Amino acid sequence: TGRATGCRFILTSHLEAASAAGLSAETVASVEGDGGALDPRETTLVAFVDELCASGEVSAATYAAAHELLGTRAMVDLAVTVGYYAMLAQVMGAFEAC
Repeated sequence: TGRATGCRFILTSHLEAASAAGLSAETVASVEGDGGALDPRETTLVAFVDELCASGEVSAATYAAAHELLGTRAMVDLAVTVGYYAMLAQVMGAFEAC
């Protein structure tokens, strides 16, 4: 969400948390960059976040792929989490805190 919204603070804090949680350096760098080294599951999740942040919607293809991975309940959790961090990025941006 930090990358998709342009909020460096959120991006940096999430990349640090991802590293601490055991994600590989390659995956973390890929999320920060162009997403080229992500596996299919990660690619689907990044696409979901990117699309939701860019337009407030996700494509039918991305929705279907994410639903297959996560199911309805986890997709709702993901969308709410993305919405929260998108809102936080806007608030932080209003105060030049991103």
